[in-house]
Amino acid sequence: MAEDPTETQKTHHVLDRSQQPHHCAIEEYATHHLNSQSPRLNDQLKFALDNCKLHKVPNWTAIPSQGKFLMLQCRMLAVQHVLEVGTFGGHSAIWCAAAHENIKVTTIEMDKHLAEIAQQNLLAAGLLDRVELIVGRAQDVLPKLGADIQAGKRQPFGLFSVDLDTMEQTWEVLDIGLALCLGRACIVAHCAVRLCDPLIPTADEHVARVRGSRELIERVGADPRLDAVLLMTVGEQYYDMVIAAVR
Repeated sequence: MAEDPTETQKTHHVLDRSQQPHHCAIEEYATHHLNSQSPRLNDQLKFALDNCKLHKVPNWTAIPSQGKFLMLQCRMLAVQHVLEVGTFGGHSAIWCAAAHENIKVTTIEMDKHLAEIAQQNLLAAGLLDRVELIVGRAQDVLPKLGADIQAGKRQPFGLFSVDLDTMEQTWEVLDIGLALCLGRACIVAHCAVRLCDPLIPTADEHVARVRGSRELIERVGADPRLDAVLLMTVGEQYYDMVIAAVR
């Protein structure tokens, strides 16, 4: 049996941003060059980021590489309908809505204050015709969307993205939302470890986040409905992980 790598780790720590300052510079360099052909989208995203800062929203928005990943998935798979849980400031919804002019994004946000800010950002981006923002608990909203799909009032989703604060919620929402997706839909779940090494337990408030991310990875890996890969980045948010899966 292969040894669990966590058993060999003796140091408990949270990463220090000063340890790898060049990671942010690399990400900024790549973003500058790889997004240079989308000045309008860049302006929309900058407004959203500045507006979030103005309203003192924590900087937990999707980093550019993750947002661009979602947009490219929508284009490559010719996704017509996107389901997002965890609107936050609307950054990911803007990325997805920018994929092509016929796309429709349904995004769910429980926090009314965040939903108001996201609505402002989507309005400023001129994308409200492509994005439906629903305020409420995903666990309550998703069954209603499922009923609409069954009744022929909505189409099933070709991309399903979940970005929530706790991994327990993320798994619960994934479990419910999979039934709303097309076969071979792209499923994306954010594992928010933020400044933590995912293989090293920590002795402070970060421990639940690390443990939750690992449990989510293990649950997805054991689910016969999904075939998944972990995409890990080191950049603005240091260790950051996204699970990409196909239904």
